[in-house]
Amino acid sequence: MYDVEWTERAYEDLCVKVKSEAVAQKLIDVSEQALDAPESDDGGQLGPLLWRRGLTPQCRAELDTADPLDGPTSTSENAWDFVLVYKRRGFARSGYQVIAVLTNGELAAGLDDLPDLDFPPQS
Repeated sequence: MYDVEWTERAYEDLCVKVKSEAVAQKLIDVSEQALDAPESDDGGQLGPLLWRRGLTPQCRAELDTADPLDGPTSTSENAWDFVLVYKRRGFARSGYQVIAVLTNGELAAGLDDLPDLDFPPQS
């Protein structure tokens, strides 16, 4: 297990971008359970930062084994529609710091192209 700290900006992103309380809670669960998962299609490194799609390993396994015909057909919001951007905390403090919550579209645009991403210095 590891410690997770959310920056003010990440918490604001969670409150503003995520409309469903259940989806917000799933993203919090991802931050507590999956930030140390190995690199995959659901997360990895992007420059000096790390990213993780809103899927816990258990949810990913369920999606991978689901019958495609029984898959989600709803256009409602899902946790996997969002990405947590985070970094490892400094040497004296283990764990991770979530610094932003992005939509898949924002991630696809690239962090360099996003306006006003003022990431706090690593502590």
